[in-house]
Amino acid sequence: MITGIIVMGVDSGSCGYVEDIAAELSSRGHRNVRSAYHRGGPSAVSVLRELMDIGADPVAVIPAVVSEGRLTVDLMPADLGMCDNSMSFTRAAGGEVAIRFMTALAGTDAMTQILLSRARSAGADGTCGILLLRRGSAVARSARDSRFHADGLRMAGFPMVAEASVTGGPGSVSSAASALSDMGASRILVLPMMFSVSERTAGIIGEGMTQYGRTWSVAAPLGAGGDVVSLMESKIPEGW
Repeated sequence: MITGIIVMGVDSGSCGYVEDIAAELSSRGHRNVRSAYHRGGPSAVSVLRELMDIGADPVAVIPAVVSEGRLTVDLMPADLGMCDNSMSFTRAAGGEVAIRFMTALAGTDAMTQILLSRARSAGADGTCGILLLRRGSAVARSARDSRFHADGLRMAGFPMVAEASVTGGPGSVSSAASALSDMGASRILVLPMMFSVSERTAGIIGEGMTQYGRTWSVAAPLGAGGDVVSLMESKIPEGW
């Protein structure tokens, strides 16, 4: 059986973390790993057809997305001709190939540990306020995952945590910064619950933090770190 794996990012205009993730998975022994994008190129359907040309069937699609939302439930699967992401082993994309669309990273203990690692690497301690920043979604899963990770951060010794959303959800950066200031945070660390921080997102962070009169910084996003790749790798069927 020839199998294929597509690591699917949101926008090819972002940093090259999707290609880095695909390269790392290949280096770990996984076969026929490709990268593709929902916006920009290469498109998911063009990459799927490349895999079909070498006889890959089935193909696993791993979204490089933190939380389930409209992207992973509807929009990304639609790029492949699927009705939604629940159509595992479904013939789609205008050809005869079975597709397994995997879940996002979501609210798991493993994901909380990755966020903790990013916070500690940025020098955060118990006196630091953590502003947990998500992209947001019309689907409530994003906010639920954020609450899960916020609770995990508090249990790990970071008592001052506030949540904010860049788009599509309640809670602005400025309101979260104000809440952390009221808690007595000596400084604020913005902890991105996302693979990369775009120029637009950086602008939203900066604008929201302008009223905060103390030191603040932004932790490294998830990127293509080994811990992130391992979590994504756990979704790949054995032997692929």
